[in-house]
Formats: sequence, C-alpha cells, structure tokens
Amino acid sequence: MKLALGTVQFGLDYGVSNFDGRPGTAEVAQILEIAEKNNINLIDTAIGYGNSHNVLNDHHVAKRDFNLITKLPPLNKAYFEKSDVDHYLQYIESAFEELGADSLYGVLFHQSADLLKPGVEAIWQRLTALQSEKKISKLGVSMYANADCKQLLSLYQLDLVQLPYNVLDRYFEQTGWLAQFRQRGIEVHARSIFLQGLLLMESDKVPPYFKPWISNLEQISKLAETFNTSKLVISLAYVLQQKAIDQCVVGVNKARELTDILSAFENAIHIASSDLPDLSVDDLALTNPALWP
Repeated sequence: MKLALGTVQFGLDYGVSNFDGRPGTAEVAQILEIAEKNNINLIDTAIGYGNSHNVLNDHHVAKRDFNLITKLPPLNKAYFEKSDVDHYLQYIESAFEELGADSLYGVLFHQSADLLKPGVEAIWQRLTALQSEKKISKLGVSMYANADCKQLLSLYQLDLVQLPYNVLDRYFEQTGWLAQFRQRGIEVHARSIFLQGLLLMESDKVPPYFKPWISNLEQISKLAETFNTSKLVISLAYVLQQKAIDQCVVGVNKARELTDILSAFENAIHIASSDLPDLSVDDLALTNPALWP
C-alpha cells in the first residue's frame, strides 16, 4: 500500500479545514484498525506533534503490524550548543520509550537545515550508531522547498526524505530533485498531499487568506468534473501516479475520512498521469503552510 498514516492530528488541533479538533481515544482506535485491515503499515509521527507519541503507545502500535517514523524537533538557533546536543540525544532515547518501540523504521530531522548547523555531528553519530545496532532502519530529513538539497546530499548518506507534493506544489519534481533522490536510492515520502485539506474544501468555505488563489483551487474542481469524480480522487491521483514517490502520508481526524481516502485510492490509481494537466503554482505563500497566518 502506497499510503502511510500521518498522526499530527492525534496530538494537535491541526489543519486549515479541521473544525473538530483532535480525535478522541475511540476514534483513534477505529482509525488504526481501518489502517491495519487495509495494509497501511507505516505511521508517521514527530516529537513536535503534541502528545502523539503517547497516544500511539496507548494503542500499542509498536506491537502491531506498523512501522514507525518520528522526527526530531526543529532547532531555532544557528548552531547546536552542548546543552542542545544533550537535549536531542535525550529526545532520541525517549522516542523509543514514548512509542513503546524497540526499533523504529525511521528518524528524520524535522528541519533539514538543522543538519547543516555546527554541532549537529554528535547527534548524527548517535543516530548512525543506532542504525548500526538495527534500532533504526532509515535516517533522513523532512524538507521544504527552500532546502539546500545539493549540500545535504554532498554531506550525508540519506536513506529517506519527506517532502511536500500535491496538485499545486510540484517543486521537487520540477526542479529535478525527485529524480535525483530516486537515482540515489533514497526513499521518498510525500506529505501535504491535500495541503491541510485546503484542496478538498468548497470554494465558499475557503478562508479569506486564500482568495487570491481561488481560481487555482477551482481548477481542481473543474478537473474532477471532467473525470466525473471527486477532488479527493484527483488530489490522490497526482501523487500516486508519481513513480518517484514511495509513500503518500495522509492525516485524518475521523475514521470515516480514512475510509473515504481508501475508496478514492482505488479510483485514483486508474487515472493516467498523462491525463493530469500541470496545475502547479509557484508561490510559497500558498504552498507552504508555515507562511500562512
């Protein structure tokens, strides 16, 4: 299955289209059961996702048929002081305990620029040691469009990168980096495939900030009408048909949403990439949620 389950919603009130807050314990249990039954065996989380680690541990995900990826929190300064290194080494050790896991599929830097900061070497060395001990399978970074891919690839042997990719944001494809990652055998996971749900919202529900791009959003609706399908199917198709992407990370607040995504998946895989026009927008104010108000 090319779908992975994102869990930011389990620990934070997240998403421009989320009006319900975090799912409760019973809802999380149902989401995980649906994922498990449908061969979604990869869960993406992060230390910065509130109490998502503990929520996952409460549901014993490490003891079930799930591979776990977590991310180290961003460092909001120019370099790692000794105290920062100590904190990050503790984050790594605590992640296993918080998730109830003996091993992790992946550990990523949540901010790729942190791998280029002085003092990070001790953290990377600890991660590679854990990888040698088979406690971590893959090491890598979560990227944004401003990532210095050239320098990162020159300095590190990355196993895994997570990056944004959707109907409107094809930056990593259009700049050639997706092809480069594939050539180097780096596993690629796409996130923001629904752009926090914005791509699925009805025009009259779109927040005022996004009005300058309303015509771009309406193009998705028109394309869905052309295929006699939904915006959910179209949004999935753009990512699923990208052969350089190994996993599509989807986050949900309700079990019903995951069921809808699984149904849409079956339709999306039958849409040929050659039938999907380029609707991308070269504007970070739209495609990078970190820049939203």
